[in-house]
Parts: sequence; structure tokens; C-alpha cells
Amino acid sequence: MFVQNQANSGSGRFFVFLLTNLLLIGFYANFADANPIKTAYKYQEIKAIAKGLKKEHTPEELEKLVEKSNEFIASHPEYKRVDEVYYLLGNALRQLGRVEEGIEVFEELVEKQPEARYVRDCLLELGLAYDALDKHDEANSVYKKLINHPKYGSGSHATRAKKILEQERADRTGELPKAPSAQLAPGSNPSQWIGQPATDFQVTDLDGEKLSLEKYRGQVVLLDFWATWCGPCIVEMPNVKKTYEKYKDSKFQIIGISLDRSKEPLEAYIEKEELAWVHYWDNTQKVSRLYKVQAIPSTFLIDGEGVIRKTNLRGHALEHAVADLVKENLSKPTAPPTDTPPDTPEGAQNTEPNAKEIINAAIAAHGGLEKLEAVKSIVMESHSFEHFPDGSMQDEGKTKIYFHANKFRSEWDNNNRKGGMIFDGEALYMIRDGEVKLLPSAEGKSYVDFFKDSLFREPIWLLPTLLKEDAPIQYLGTEAVKGIPASILLVTQPSGKKLKVFISKETHYVVQFSYEIKIGGGGVENVDAFFDDYQDVDGIKIPYHRATKNGEYRQVLITDITLNAEIDEALFRPEQLN
Repeated sequence: MFVQNQANSGSGRFFVFLLTNLLLIGFYANFADANPIKTAYKYQEIKAIAKGLKKEHTPEELEKLVEKSNEFIASHPEYKRVDEVYYLLGNALRQLGRVEEGIEVFEELVEKQPEARYVRDCLLELGLAYDALDKHDEANSVYKKLINHPKYGSGSHATRAKKILEQERADRTGELPKAPSAQLAPGSNPSQWIGQPATDFQVTDLDGEKLSLEKYRGQVVLLDFWATWCGPCIVEMPNVKKTYEKYKDSKFQIIGISLDRSKEPLEAYIEKEELAWVHYWDNTQKVSRLYKVQAIPSTFLIDGEGVIRKTNLRGHALEHAVADLVKENLSKPTAPPTDTPPDTPEGAQNTEPNAKEIINAAIAAHGGLEKLEAVKSIVMESHSFEHFPDGSMQDEGKTKIYFHANKFRSEWDNNNRKGGMIFDGEALYMIRDGEVKLLPSAEGKSYVDFFKDSLFREPIWLLPTLLKEDAPIQYLGTEAVKGIPASILLVTQPSGKKLKVFISKETHYVVQFSYEIKIGGGGVENVDAFFDDYQDVDGIKIPYHRATKNGEYRQVLITDITLNAEIDEALFRPEQLN
């Protein structure tokens, strides 16, 4: 009923929602070079499977990725992003223990497309694969090829290769010498944190419980960054266990932050070694980014008042430091409970903020209810970019979008490769080289389902919708977004999936969404979408910079917006293009 009412509103609301959120995940750019269209779907499916493996790592899914990737390479060897499929295939084979097959895949790409973007990744992985087989001479040759590569020799991958060559051969087992988060904060030094307040975080631990530093305020806390693949971490673990057992009943807690590449080895190791403290799998690098962790093991010892007192403790130094801080913490008098003021109703201090009041304040900040509801049509132009972990960037091209009264049209230009999409109110069409093709309903169903949630997520219309609709809204508390406190509201999208809406307490703008999506035959993906650089357009505040972090970092810069533009209805008639 809710979706149907929205679709029939006549306000163009569906496509306002759709526009913003499709841009956030780079949907247009990924379809711009699909020829035929099914090729892009297959590519997207492979990427979705690979991303799903980061959340649920199973041999069955790895085998599925291998099968799909092999089929894709055989059928579409000239596809512009086939180099990424080679990389995903080689990695999957390595993880399945089929290292020699993975080597063949990496070598094939390097030979066929020596200048392709994923050659840098494949060369590094190829060297690691040879090291895993104790073929260090072959590995050395590959690392040197990467270091001397005319295009990638000055990048971070080549730097890693140099570090590997500096290691003793016996220590080269096919793993990178640094944690995955190392490149995120170059030059950071853990000792610089001493005396500083520990940065809080709100996550969910491996047992599904809410986890934060604030939860353990008043206790001594050891924040321990580690991974099962990290040799020094495993060597240090008996000492960590001993320290925990000795002081766990003296207001001492350990929070383990795992940088493992998948959850299964982490959970197996925790069970086998009976590590009884709290654990979090930092697969999105949320916490390791906060603490600028470059190498593991890395530890931060925090006192009862939330101040970092020691860093990078190992061996006897860890136990001695914990003993001193626990003794100091226990010697402090416990603060007496604060009496409730006589004129304050009992329990009033625990009253949660009213969600409707938060929404009302946000509506006023964005331009007011009347102006938001008055938008009937819009024309938007934008420029998209994809950023990669090594610091490189790829221009994803420019897009122009028209939407009006339940109809939608996009036109994109990516390095002179042009395409588009039309929704005429009933069916979805793809435009390629001036020709229009209907997207079969069986293939497009998951995308259309996603469109409905995209409708719901557009900030301009989400707020008035939540204010008017009788939808359950749960207040989840406060979390910092880019250092600014934000109220978190949990709402239900048309698909039934949950959406977290973060509203700044300072500006009252919508600053972040967190949600899950599942498109095509891939797995579930977790998306954190950020909104900033709000600008005034006819009295409505619109975010001109929108970004998504979902394993990749995609950035959309809006270059021009016209609200309530006059749009020719013929733009939404696919038959006129054929």
C-alpha cells in the first residue's frame, strides 16, 4: 500500500529518490559500456558475489565466483573491465587452495593486457602466490617487474613489493607484511595517542551485541588490533590470555579488533583458543581507520576515564602496565549516584528524544515542508568518480537526468561511451548507441525492487514521508559522523529492509544512510552513503557532494540542478528513438 501510494502521487517523487541513490552506487557508470546489456549484468553479478564473500566467506561462494568468472572471461574477453574479473578469479582460486591455477590466471592477464589497471594488483598477488609455494625466485622476478613497471612502478603496490623483497625468504609465506588498513593513515604513530581521549565507536560484536568504548567507561580497556594470519599476533596471544585471566575480575576488559580477511578463521581461532573477551571483525576498517592502525599487533591501553595511557605493549610490559593501571583505577572512589532534582519527574533523564521532533527539525533545515512537497520535476547534471584503496581514481563520466510525473530518463557520457536509461512508468529500457532495448522483467526485477527503496531514501522526500506516513520509527541514539554528533533513526523501507538515517544535531541535515542491498544473483552488500556540501536551490538545501563507501569509495559531484523544470513528455517515450 505504501509503495503504491507513492508511485501514484503524481509528484515525481519516485524518480527523485531513484536518481540520487542510483548515482551513489555508480549504477549508471557500470551500465554505460554494456554491449550487449546482459554483459553488464553478468559483470555486476560477479562483483556482487565477490563483495558478498567479504561478509560470508564460504567455499561454495568461492566456487560460484570461479565458475561465473571463467564463463565471463571466455564469453567476453574484450569487455573493458575484464581485467578486474581476472583479478577476482585468481584470488578466489588462491583462497580455495588452487594456487597454481590462480598463478595461471594472473599470468594470462599480465601477458594479454600489460597496461590494464588490475595488472598492478595481479602482479602483487602473483608474487605472493609464488611465495606461498616457496618459489621465491619466481616471486622475486614478479615483484621486480611490478617495481619497474612504467605505469605502476611508483604506486603503493610497488612499495609493498619492495617491502616484501626486504624480508627474509623464510618469512615470506604469501601474506602481505602489513595489515590491510596500513595505507589508510600514512605516517601515523601510536605513541602520539598517549594522553589523548580514546575515540569512541559504536559497532556490533561477533555475538551480535552492541559494542562501544563508552560501554566500559570506568574500566581499564585494552584495545587490541590483530588477525589470525598475523604471526606476531599469534605469538603474543598466550600473554594476552594470561593478562586477561589475571585481571578480568578487576574492572579490566579486552576488546579484540580483528583485521582478518574473512570471518570463518577468526571465529574458529577464538573458539579453539577460548578467547573469552569481546571481539569485533573490522571488515570495513571502521575502527582501524579511527585509530590509524598501520601494522599489527597494535594495542591501546585505556584508563577508566577513557584516556589512552600506553600503546603497543607486548610480553611482560603488557601485564605490568595493566597491573599498574588496574591498581590505580580500583583505588579511585566510586562517584555517588546523583539525586534526581525534586522538580524533575522520576526517570525523565532517560527519556529518548522524540523522533517526530528530530524529523520536523530536519524538514525545517532542508527548506520546509511546503517547498519540499512542491517539487514536481527536476533536471540534474553530475560527475562521478571511483576511488581505490591505493589512492588512484577513475573518472566514471558525466550524467544528465530528467524526471517528471512517474517517468525517468538518464543520459551518460563516459569517455565518449554514451548510453542511458528510460522508465516510462511501467517498464525499464536501456539506451545504447541511439537504440533502445527493453529490460526483461525477469532480469530487471531485483533492480526495480531496488528502485522502490531508492524512492524511499531520497533525503528531500524521505523526511516528509516519515512525518506523514504511519511507519514505525525507532530512535537508536547518537553517533559521530565526520566528528559531528548525529541522531540515528531506524526506519523500514518498502522492501521491508531496514534503513538507518543519520541526522546532524548541528545542522539538522541528513548526513548519512546505512542499509543493505541485494541486486541480481549476488550477495547482500552493506552500504554507508554520506551527504555533504549542502547548497541552496530555490530555498531547498540539496547535498552537492554525495559518496558511498562499500568496499569501494564512489563520489558524485552535482554540477547543476533545476527544480520544477519544464520537461518534454516525449523524452520518456522509448519508441521514438527506434
